[in-house]
Amino acid sequence: MTPEKKTAPRNYGIDLLRILAAFYVVILHSLGHGGAMKAAARGSHQYMVIGFLEIWAYCAVDLFALISGYVGYSPKEKKLHLSRYFDLWLEVVFYCIIPSLIILVAVPGTITGRDVLKGLFPVTTGRYWYFSSYTGLFLLIPVLNAALRTLDTRYLKIYIATVLIAFSLYASPMERFALGNGYSMVWLVLLYLCGGALRKIQEETPRRKYTAPVCIGLILGLALFAWTWLINRWHFTFFDTEVGRTTMMSYTAFSVSAAAILHLVLFSRLRIPRKIGRFLPLISTGAFAVYLINTQPAIWALSDGQFSHLGTAGSITILIQVVGYALLFVIVGSIIDLGRRLLFNVLHIPQFTKWLEMLLRRLLAHSPRKDS
Repeated sequence: MTPEKKTAPRNYGIDLLRILAAFYVVILHSLGHGGAMKAAARGSHQYMVIGFLEIWAYCAVDLFALISGYVGYSPKEKKLHLSRYFDLWLEVVFYCIIPSLIILVAVPGTITGRDVLKGLFPVTTGRYWYFSSYTGLFLLIPVLNAALRTLDTRYLKIYIATVLIAFSLYASPMERFALGNGYSMVWLVLLYLCGGALRKIQEETPRRKYTAPVCIGLILGLALFAWTWLINRWHFTFFDTEVGRTTMMSYTAFSVSAAAILHLVLFSRLRIPRKIGRFLPLISTGAFAVYLINTQPAIWALSDGQFSHLGTAGSITILIQVVGYALLFVIVGSIIDLGRRLLFNVLHIPQFTKWLEMLLRRLLAHSPRKDS
């Protein structure tokens, strides 16, 4: 009689972090694309409040990539499940097509039938830059995980420090290494490795005391420094390279990437009771859908400048409207995605993608080979 395999308990802290990342995404887009930051006069209290909220939420995208690495790494080699990517691709297509069809009928003239058809090819048309970049990352996951397994924790710590110092602190303000301010597959790959490295380090080193207060203090310190840089409009020129606002306001900025890593360290160590934690996956599973809905091209066009009125609002009003809207959007988006998952189950989409993966593997296994 063989002993039963023990499955590692679910890390509810990561589920909570996924939800927080989606929450940050909505805040970030509300203040930026929503027009609040542009509408606020420089030096005003509105500018200071909106600026701090934007800086705090800027690590949203980095968090998604770090979480992918943290949950994607495993100490033992495991098969890359193509069906998971097919599920994700169909989810992206769903949110490209359905809202566009609704808006095409409800608000004529906003989009065209051609725009709707583009949703069938989300990667080719670049509908979602993150998903297009993630597609490239997904294909590299087996190689990335193999590399993580071969390195000991000492080298992994050096790697994380290298990313923060060379690719973030140095390369971000200088715009070197073709990172595109974080809008690139290369940056997602670097963060995936950081997330996987952190998990391996945690598994092989004892838990430290005072992790939470240290992480919170450092995150707050980074945010305050970036906020001070922003409101004072600090800038300088280094050998014809202008270092200014984007130094602290990009996905590759040191204050942003370091804060994201600290978030991961903090939340991965949280001990959430199962009575509470078991409900978190219901929302966290829809975290990516919240991003897809929020940046859906048709919805994105309609939301342009919708928060510009906050440029003259009171501080409390700004906080209530931005935080309240983001919280409501995450809840509604998660409920919508729950319905989408139920629909996919009724249509047997998960079974179809697993069958498709099996078919592809059989075709590859029986592909003709040249005699050696």
